[in-house]
Amino acid sequence: SQSFFSRSNKKLKRLERAAAKSPFCGMQCSSRAADLIDVTGILNSNKESDDHYVWEGTSYRCCCLSLKSGESAVVKSPCILVRADGGAKITGCGQLGARIHAYHRPKVGGRCLVQQRLQNGWSSRHGFQFLDPALLADSIGLHASGQRYMSCQLLCVSIIDYLMKETAKTKAENAILLPYYGELKWSNYGKRTLHLLECIARGAPPVDDTARQIDLMEEFIAALPERALSWNECKDVFPSLTGHDDAFRVNQLVTLKLSQ
Repeated sequence: SQSFFSRSNKKLKRLERAAAKSPFCGMQCSSRAADLIDVTGILNSNKESDDHYVWEGTSYRCCCLSLKSGESAVVKSPCILVRADGGAKITGCGQLGARIHAYHRPKVGGRCLVQQRLQNGWSSRHGFQFLDPALLADSIGLHASGQRYMSCQLLCVSIIDYLMKETAKTKAENAILLPYYGELKWSNYGKRTLHLLECIARGAPPVDDTARQIDLMEEFIAALPERALSWNECKDVFPSLTGHDDAFRVNQLVTLKLSQ
């Protein structure tokens, strides 16, 4: 619940104080803009039509990115309203990339969630024009709330075996457990501890742009830090996420819902 992350919440303050007192724990909170607008309710109900929405005589399609596990952390706009006629005309959302589909496809959630981003109502990249949903909201007298989505990370580290004396028994156990762990359980502690900390500090979601057909990924996904570690480098550190986890985070970023 976002109410837990309110600065006035006593439970959050107690947790922060407890983390500060522990020499083995660290806690940090951050927030991001909740600036997604759900425009599904004003789109053409005929899903077979090329015109998902018509604005001032111009047709637009709602094309959405099929998010991979963890990409909700860096998603800017799950979908975009792209001009379907004139300029660089698209014959289908798949023309924008292998992972991009029409909003009503089950693999992208069935909703058109678009980031409020532009002051003049549209932008152009690579010959494609995009419509800002804030323009649609303003036309019916609605305005985004400017809310922010807050999250916190709490990390406590205790390496209990680091100073354990090596004996014949532990040497044997180290070797015997190799097939189970896929590596020696009590070896290379220094290297593995640094790997853990590096992944926590610089690990990145699995943003995969190799399948895109044109360079539009930046419309959907925020740029990663230059020194970010890839998901594959840190998959032994981070727990796997479910589609439900990503959907929950994306839903927290929706600040306005439009309907006819």
